[in-house]
Amino acid sequence: MKCIDDELIQKFIDGETDAQETDRIEQHLADCSRCARNVEEHRAFADAVKKNMGNVGRQPVIIPGFVASTARKYRLNVKIKRYIYAVSAACAVFLIVFLRHEQNATAQNSIQMIYSFDGDFNSNRPVSHQEMTIIVMDADGNIVE
Repeated sequence: MKCIDDELIQKFIDGETDAQETDRIEQHLADCSRCARNVEEHRAFADAVKKNMGNVGRQPVIIPGFVASTARKYRLNVKIKRYIYAVSAACAVFLIVFLRHEQNATAQNSIQMIYSFDGDFNSNRPVSHQEMTIIVMDADGNIVE
């Protein structure tokens, strides 16, 4: 018989060969020291793998339980959103009040000019050649010129 290939050796080690194959392999191993050494190497490797696999299997595997989201998280998000909306509204009100105050402060120190065109406006002539009246008023509404 020719030497045994690695696949048949593995089947023999795992006990997957039928009775006739097992008898033939054992007779060949008795005559061929090279195949006998190869079978022992495969058997040692298989035992080492099985031993290590056995150690892995003994370690407990902890699978965490499923945790559904709670309504509290949703309420927390709603509370945060309400807080953000309130802060945004307060900032908007503050900005409007601040701008109004600035507008009133600048109106007190400014002069207002009102233009009015007397007669018809001729679009073919430049503005400087149009007839117009300029009224200058101070912050109190008094006409300056």
